[in-house]
Amino acid sequence: MKPPLADLAAGRIQPAAVAPWRLAESRRHLILIEALRRRLLSGDPAPEFAAAHRQLAKAEHEDPCRVRELLAAPQVGVWAARSLRATARPDTRYLAEVAAAVAGPPRPPDLRIARHGLVLRLCLVNDDPYLDLYGERDPAPRLPAWRDVLDAGWRLLGGHLPGTAAAMAETLRVLVPLLPAVPGVLRSSTSGWAFGAIAMSMPADDVECAETLLHEFRHVLLGAVTNHVPLVRPDTGWTGRAPWRDDPRPAENLLQGCYAYAGLIAFWRLLLDTPHHDRALAGIRAWEEPTRKATGELAGSGALTAEGERFVAEMRCSL
Repeated sequence: MKPPLADLAAGRIQPAAVAPWRLAESRRHLILIEALRRRLLSGDPAPEFAAAHRQLAKAEHEDPCRVRELLAAPQVGVWAARSLRATARPDTRYLAEVAAAVAGPPRPPDLRIARHGLVLRLCLVNDDPYLDLYGERDPAPRLPAWRDVLDAGWRLLGGHLPGTAAAMAETLRVLVPLLPAVPGVLRSSTSGWAFGAIAMSMPADDVECAETLLHEFRHVLLGAVTNHVPLVRPDTGWTGRAPWRDDPRPAENLLQGCYAYAGLIAFWRLLLDTPHHDRALAGIRAWEEPTRKATGELAGSGALTAEGERFVAEMRCSL
């Protein structure tokens, strides 16, 4: 296993270990857009798409960083993937909207959270048509409340997991605010098509905020890895028991869950010597042994590729 991937598997998350996957996801967006362009050329010419593509190509010569930043946005990845899968005419005007944004100033982040020398910058997006895959969005998010709870959660993450927080600050770009499905119960989600975006309802406090950011960031990160490095064999129908779900889970889903909980367990261990001791201990008691069992089941499943077996072995050692 290449050292950066081994580091991620073991929870040694630093910006340098995450950078290759961020670049790979950005390039994947470009590949998807080019595939869509070629598909349209062979059928419906979609003049608005062609014009937007030319405009972006011209702008890239003048300001390549700006164009690449826009095209790397999570919602662009979702749009491109959906457009390629569409059986009807795809939404070709969306690229024109992206191209139009090049002419204007960059959108400032709605939330800028600075703690321990680490700055988390997030755009709060609740109306983009391609970030609708997480559930019901909050139509009127309260910025001051989000700023306060993120500041508190970020203080915990930056103080106890500075490497992970630094990687998170360089990766996360979009926060999709959700409405809780059940009042008082936090809801959160990510998508393998939307690298750099997390969706969550309002956390109750600093610990819940830090836990959710860490949990979902690990999903974002592993999603990027599995987009480019097969960790699970595609021909397997194996399912295993996930202690956090009632239904049997396919190997890739179980791997995602184990990776998220492995990160939480490491975080809770760091909180044992803090005023959050009781909550951290409760989390460890509830999830450490079940996560060990789930990773052991994965390791012996025969559903993993050789790279996946090495990844799970590293993750098990971290537990």
